[in-house]
Amino acid sequence: MSETWLMLGGWVAAGLTIFIFSFLYKDNPFFKVAEHLYLGAGMGWLFQVSVTSVWIPKIWEPVLNGELL
Repeated sequence: MSETWLMLGGWVAAGLTIFIFSFLYKDNPFFKVAEHLYLGAGMGWLFQVSVTSVWIPKIWEPVLNGELL
């Protein structure tokens, strides 16, 4: 099961890479889809990292424990 998802992820990554390189031909809908997917994935990753690295340990836990500034 894990190998199937890994293969699927590889094919999706390869397809998105080709979509990004399609900008060299002309601005087209394939490039726009890939651009939006990469941007969305990057922003989602950044949000998750900032929540788990900053908000939870530095804001949420002190508020729950009563350790206000």
